Amino acid sequence: LGCWKEKNIGIFHNIMGVPAANVPAGMPHYTSVQIVSDYSTGRPLACIDGTYTSTMLPVGVTIIAAKRLANPQSKTVTF
Repeated sequence: LGCWKEKNIGIFHNIMGVPAANVPAGMPHYTSVQIVSDYSTGRPLACIDGTYTSTMLPVGVTIIAAKRLANPQSKTVTF
C-alpha cells in the first residue's frame, strides 16, 4: 500500500501466483492488480491489470541498479 497525499491518491498492489503447470506455456504463472483510490475518501478510482508492470518493473530496476552500482567487471546481478 502506498499513498501520495499531495496528489490525493492511494495505491494498493495485489499479486497472486499459481503453479506454472496450471497455465499455458509462455504465460505468466501469476497475475497482479493495482487499485488506485481517492486518498481522502478511500473510494476506488481505477483497477489496473498489473501483470505486465509487475514483470517489467523489476527488470528495469535491476538494469538501472546494475549500471549505476555494479563493478564494471561483474557478469551477473542478483537482488
